Amino acid sequence: MKSIPLTILLAFGTLITAWSNDDVIPSAEAIAASTPLALKATTTKLGEHEIKVTPLTLSHPIFTNKGFKNVTGMSIAGNKLYLMIGMGKAIAYHLPTPATTTLKLDTDFGTNGELKVDEMNAKGISANAQGDVFAHGGWSTIRYHGNTKTEVPGQGALHWRPGKNYGFLVGNNKLTLYANGQLQEKSITANGAGQIGSAGWVPGGFAYRVKENNTKDFIRVIDAKGNTLFEIGNKEDAFQPDGFCWVHAVTSTDRVIAVADSNCRKLVFFTADGRYLGTVTAQDLGLKNPWMPALAFAPDGILYLSGEQNREGTRVREAFVLRIEGFEALK
Repeated sequence: MKSIPLTILLAFGTLITAWSNDDVIPSAEAIAASTPLALKATTTKLGEHEIKVTPLTLSHPIFTNKGFKNVTGMSIAGNKLYLMIGMGKAIAYHLPTPATTTLKLDTDFGTNGELKVDEMNAKGISANAQGDVFAHGGWSTIRYHGNTKTEVPGQGALHWRPGKNYGFLVGNNKLTLYANGQLQEKSITANGAGQIGSAGWVPGGFAYRVKENNTKDFIRVIDAKGNTLFEIGNKEDAFQPDGFCWVHAVTSTDRVIAVADSNCRKLVFFTADGRYLGTVTAQDLGLKNPWMPALAFAPDGILYLSGEQNREGTRVREAFVLRIEGFEALK
């Protein structure tokens, strides 16, 4: 945080200070005195299909005192799961095998599994199989590769396409292709979108959050030329099962699109061509008033959801990761 001139502080009559880690990270005593989350494996229905939900154990637990300063984003590349954490750091884990339930820290990432990112307000993360990790906040994206870092030119958040060698920089109501370390000159206008927020790649196109005049949040899917393929979400009523109070994350397989809406504590599912499949609530997943903004499909079609929840009766917020399976039967 940049320093504030003393004259300004005196003029307002209030001393302004940055958050410190002591404000955000609970003490060892507070953690020890609280009861760990006891999330249980469960099954629930998505339409007529049964899906299996398994809580995973984090070998490197994550705690905070205050909401919205814990898990803010997720990306999966190969067998690695990356979490963006409030306070400006990213953490990498090895994905567990289907028979195991522990996310083991990737100690080769950053310093002992943690990477300090330059932008304290970074909320999103995108990674690729080449070892690049892109951390983005509201205005900029920084690429980290080993011990080197490079700022991606232009304003916005970079969303890497899984399994490919390019991504879209999303910002200023436009999408700009980023490939081979270069930002392309030509941009795609986002079809008059009012406010671009969370985005992600889906079969046949790119999906991004839109809020236009007199509508609720919805998602527009476009092709490589910027043509609209379809739109999903209830523009009239965010509280309907197919509506969004806010779009926090978009992820997909070749047949299913999943959307995380943490404001309304739900996951909403669609087919690859935009047909509504069903909604799963936080309660269905065995959660109790969580913050759940981070969502990503792994290459094998398993869905991972991450967020945070208060330990019972305390201000200690503990991060969780759920493994959700059973989407191969959906059509």
